[in-house]
Amino acid sequence: MIIGQTVAVAVLAMLAFWMLASYNRLVRLRTDIAQALTAVIQPLRERHVLAAALAESARSLLAPGDEREVIEPILAAVRQAAMTCRMVVPRPLLAGPVRQLAMSEDALDLALTKLMNSLPIPVSADLVDQRRQLGLVQARIEQSQQRYNRVVAQYRESLRHFPTTLIASAFHFDQISLLALRPGRP
Repeated sequence: MIIGQTVAVAVLAMLAFWMLASYNRLVRLRTDIAQALTAVIQPLRERHVLAAALAESARSLLAPGDEREVIEPILAAVRQAAMTCRMVVPRPLLAGPVRQLAMSEDALDLALTKLMNSLPIPVSADLVDQRRQLGLVQARIEQSQQRYNRVVAQYRESLRHFPTTLIASAFHFDQISLLALRPGRP
């Protein structure tokens, strides 16, 4: 009888330890996701500053009527993207703000592409340097996004395994969206 009770206690202790380890893994992955998203936000903010500076530098090169159609949409997209970044930072694990971030960055990409297509050739050395800087920042954004998506994929994979799914549902470990930024190359 004592051996049976000892075995039962040992099995229960192992099960409790396994559940605690699974919970801790999910918590660690959520923390890693928040940190990875913060690493994406920082170069996005740099991109916003560079995009606004690029628009201002290009203003003098455009025809008078093009300013309203080309420069103003960039500045509006920069304001929207910056506001979305501020909204995502306190809520990095919610799907809605992450999707809004991707949409606002897509709008900025479209506006920047329109600017690049509207510029006369040749452009000033200052503008060429700003485009180069923007390209470097966009490469950092892509690297940060890949890291974020890798961590989210690990988290999602962890949620799929039984009985981790029970722990996840009991403690509200919800699905987290992948980040779908497609920064262009102006």
